[in-house]
Amino acid sequence: MICEGPVKRAKLAVLKLRGGMAADVAICCRDVFGLSTHWIDGRSYVCPGEECPACVQCWPARFAGFLAVRVVGPGSRSPYLLELSSSAFDRLVGLMKMEGYESFEGLQLHLSRMKAKSPLRAEPLGASADLAGRIIDDMAVWSAISVLYSLPYPAPGECVGDWESRSSSAARRLIELAMVRASR
Repeated sequence: MICEGPVKRAKLAVLKLRGGMAADVAICCRDVFGLSTHWIDGRSYVCPGEECPACVQCWPARFAGFLAVRVVGPGSRSPYLLELSSSAFDRLVGLMKMEGYESFEGLQLHLSRMKAKSPLRAEPLGASADLAGRIIDDMAVWSAISVLYSLPYPAPGECVGDWESRSSSAARRLIELAMVRASR
């Protein structure tokens, strides 16, 4: 991985759509940020990969993908994290391929959720208006994800690979503690 420059502390709230809601967003990152998670005792935990105690005990893992987005329209310019499930992400990628889009960066999406328990739908709308200078760097997104999952914050100048190695022991420990709480 290429090391990036100093990281500004990113505070990205998770964009949540309740049932019956819709929003148009513009993707302001270059890639999807995916990780495997385990649902333990009512909370999601990052799977540390090798020697994961939840995997050893056959707890199911699921994909969680994140995109940095900005809500399109007047009044809302703050970036958010948009979480996509595996099925929502696969559907989005399929629609992007069908419509000829090759990149997430700058793509506008229409998001909707029919009912409270319905899956999130993300449909491409086309290229966004000028996002020049408003693309969020990878480490800023990873830093927001680290806060969301209670992982160590990436150090300034740290490579993504180094941060992942450093945070995997913390993720493993969080899962161990959650499994102990769940077994009580």
